[in-house]
Amino acid sequence: LEAPQEVVFICMSCLIKDMNGKVDCARANAIRVMSHVLDPAMAAQIDRYLKIAIVDKHPFVASAALTCGMHLLSGTLDVVKRWINEIQDTINSKHAMVQFHALALLYELKK
Repeated sequence: LEAPQEVVFICMSCLIKDMNGKVDCARANAIRVMSHVLDPAMAAQIDRYLKIAIVDKHPFVASAALTCGMHLLSGTLDVVKRWINEIQDTINSKHAMVQFHALALLYELKK
């Protein structure tokens, strides 16, 4: 179903607001949802937020941002390729889940 443009805008602004909030669980869930509803033009606009989320100290947020990158690869490869430095930083994380998602995303980028 195609949603009207104003409805999409309202949903995206709510998700971006949640991404910038202080509740880590809400931030991670907003990133996960956003990866499924983003179009390529909007991905470039929220690039900065996703870069910050990739290097977040909370593993749930970082993992959500990395899996968002995996979902965005098919439509916005050039946007995700700009995150290589941040992705490589997260490989040294002390959390195995974050390391796994970072390695999987790097593998998909290099493939």
